[in-house]
Amino acid sequence: MAKRNKIRLKQGREIDLMRTACQTASAILQEVAAFIVPGKTTRQVDEFAGQLMKLRGILACR
Repeated sequence: MAKRNKIRLKQGREIDLMRTACQTASAILQEVAAFIVPGKTTRQVDEFAGQLMKLRGILACR
């Protein structure tokens, strides 16, 4: 019989951390969207997003 994983409900501090992460991601995505114009390469967009993340002390998952 397969073991079922229960969904663990998040509590106060975890929810606050998730909220902060989502707000930061949203802000970065908005800045990146404004940066994109015809002629920009995906490399330029990626580098710009990386700079924004670095300014905020965020490490990308690789």
